[in-house]
Amino acid sequence: MNLDNLPYSLDYLFTTLPEKIDTKKDEPFNLFQFHLTKRNGYYFVNYYCENNKFDKDNPFIGTALIQEMIFDKSIALALTKLVSLLREKGMIE
Repeated sequence: MNLDNLPYSLDYLFTTLPEKIDTKKDEPFNLFQFHLTKRNGYYFVNYYCENNKFDKDNPFIGTALIQEMIFDKSIALALTKLVSLLREKGMIE
């Protein structure tokens, strides 16, 4: 894979993605923490609710901010998908 053709650098992606997102609704379930995991050669990214029990062995159990599974074999592409979805939803600029 040629990473020179990606629309964003990893530095830009990690700088753009906030550590936490506050939806400002449905308190106390309004704070979501960034989560990145690698399983079976794929990178999975999303934001999970801080106030739900979070199982580090199975991060897919919990309340996700984005309901679609966001993953790719390339960490840069997985993060790019997440940035795009958050921009579409107006959660980041």
